[in-house]
Amino acid sequence: MLTLDDLDHFDDRGMALQAGASAPRTDAETLRRLARIVACLNFCRDIPDEELVEGGLHAARRTLRSVLRSGQRRRPLLQDAVTTALEGALLVLGEQAARRGEPGHAASERHAIEGEIQDVAGKLAGKDAVDPQLMDSLARGEFELLRSSDFAALLRAAGKFAAPVEVDLAVEGDGPAYLVRVHLKIESGLWRWTAGEGCCMSRNGDPALSLPPDDGVVQALLSGLALRSGRAIAAWAEAVGEH
Repeated sequence: MLTLDDLDHFDDRGMALQAGASAPRTDAETLRRLARIVACLNFCRDIPDEELVEGGLHAARRTLRSVLRSGQRRRPLLQDAVTTALEGALLVLGEQAARRGEPGHAASERHAIEGEIQDVAGKLAGKDAVDPQLMDSLARGEFELLRSSDFAALLRAAGKFAAPVEVDLAVEGDGPAYLVRVHLKIESGLWRWTAGEGCCMSRNGDPALSLPPDDGVVQALLSGLALRSGRAIAAWAEAVGEH
């Protein structure tokens, strides 16, 4: 049976080399662990909802989404077989792994942006943030960028610019998912992006909270948007806009 220790190995980059023709020799215990992970993910598809412990359905969906995102953003941490199993498990739990209306190449750009946000948020753990709960969710990767975000001003700008953008996120936690809109004032030259005064955020449409430019949430989002000098977010925004 799958153990919590097995699940911890989803975050072990060493597991990235377990499959494939070029994989190095692997000890027997690691191979057994990988087999248990795949077998248990497939087995979970047949468990009736009424047999899950209280809160188990939510916990299962949350864990599966988190592991799947980790694989999408840090390939090849999860091999195709494990990714397929995760997508299947999510499907029977009522969750679509792929977004409707989002082309595959656009999804890859979004995963890269979200991965950069998560990495920077993790590095800034413990840094002052107006919303520590949101900061923790970003560091754990329990969020997704939404197509309702508004990057029009950013896409129109060229060279040195100052542009306001609206970043919409779906954020998960122990309870129901919630929506966050972060208003960023971005200033950029050819080589460096910075946040200006006037940034703020709103959770589920509540009154906005002011965010200083050096807030951890602001800096993490800014790093994601600045990936490849903004080409990643531009490619994603244009692709989903066409759909």
